[in-house]
Amino acid sequence: EIAGYFVAMAFLPITGLNVLLAFILFRFFDTLKPSFVRNVENFGYNLPSKAQSKYFTRGAAVVLDDVLAGICANLILQFLTILHIL
Repeated sequence: EIAGYFVAMAFLPITGLNVLLAFILFRFFDTLKPSFVRNVENFGYNLPSKAQSKYFTRGAAVVLDDVLAGICANLILQFLTILHIL
């Protein structure tokens, strides 16, 4: 969760509005789980159990889906910042 939120705030000016919107958008995408985020979360479940434990795929997938949700939130906020809406 923390990694995803940090990604959501990356390269944005630190303002109260950006902090709040990044949190809301990150939680929205993390909860909604668009199809590409859901696919990443299921990464590694089709691997044999030895490969799953060897590469820690389940733990990595949990973090990676949070990071992707953060990327989605960050892209929206970057777009709004470039358009001077924020």
